[in-house]
Amino acid sequence: METARDYYRHDGPMTALGAYAAEVSALPMDVASLCEVIQGVLIHRDIAPFLYSLKLSEADRDDGNLRPIAAMLARFMRSTHARSQSRASLPTGCPASAVISR
Repeated sequence: METARDYYRHDGPMTALGAYAAEVSALPMDVASLCEVIQGVLIHRDIAPFLYSLKLSEADRDDGNLRPIAAMLARFMRSTHARSQSRASLPTGCPASAVISR
């Protein structure tokens, strides 16, 4: 029988990184640097209109319902690519890559 420690050493369906393991492993290991990265790419969907004057589309709001991390990363990568192709810009004061709303 597997011990609790052994169980938590492996990814589960919600935490498996899938195709994005390399990108995640390239993230900084120290908390301060990691916070800088996260604060540059995530906005909570409920504060986006108030703090950043962003009007999220229904699809963007629905991103808050994504649960598996691989699905979140796939959505982030698609939206980042689409934004770089369209050269769309976010309002001044808004993190540069705010796409996944939680």
